[in-house]
Amino acid sequence: MRSPFVAVLMIVSICCNSNAEDVYSAAGVASPDREWHASDYATLAKLLAERKVPMLLAKNPNGKRILDRVCSLKNLELGRNKTLPISARLQEFLGIQQATGQLLRYYFPDAELGAPLGEELSSLITFQLHVSALGVDLVNELTPTLPRDETYDVRMQGVAKMKSGLTTVFGGMYTSIAKDEIYSGAQRSCMLKGVAATIPQFASVLSDDTKTEFAKKYAGLGERFESETDRTLLEKIVSQLRGAP
Repeated sequence: MRSPFVAVLMIVSICCNSNAEDVYSAAGVASPDREWHASDYATLAKLLAERKVPMLLAKNPNGKRILDRVCSLKNLELGRNKTLPISARLQEFLGIQQATGQLLRYYFPDAELGAPLGEELSSLITFQLHVSALGVDLVNELTPTLPRDETYDVRMQGVAKMKSGLTTVFGGMYTSIAKDEIYSGAQRSCMLKGVAATIPQFASVLSDDTKTEFAKKYAGLGERFESETDRTLLEKIVSQLRGAP
């Protein structure tokens, strides 16, 4: 097992070595100057898995540009374009969701060993929350269109399973905000803003008991945030979980 010192040393080394040239572009990573699609995320995840490019780190200018593009909400506009078939938009969502989960898994081991990855993780986790919220919207849009034939019950079981998986991300975000100590105050604020922006979607699929549970949890986070902006966001989250319009 790597020590915390080794984990940090590896990250510093990668930063220094990859600043000299844009190794991402050379390896085939899509340009950060345009919107990305699911295929672009899949390419990046594959290159990282094959160790052909270094991790995306905020301290590396080239890595930072790619990370910002990866986490850009503009990349989700295709999934919200209702002029396209729902099947195509679901496929796009599923591709981005899967690749984002893969990207996150590259960071957690080093973060647990003490590597300073708060900026990278907070950005990716917040983006993952927005991706999941898109998934909720797509599932809610799809459900009324399902034919009530002999496959309906099986399809609805699949819908319920997908909703359950998406709401797991919501629960994970609370844990990150409330308990993880690797994040700065600004990074927690960024994640809280993501929760406030997506709470309408998650409130539409959480059970009443789960909404009550998380309303209490978020109501108890007042001491975690000092700014009036953050406390206003907390109030919005709690209010919507309690069923206020």
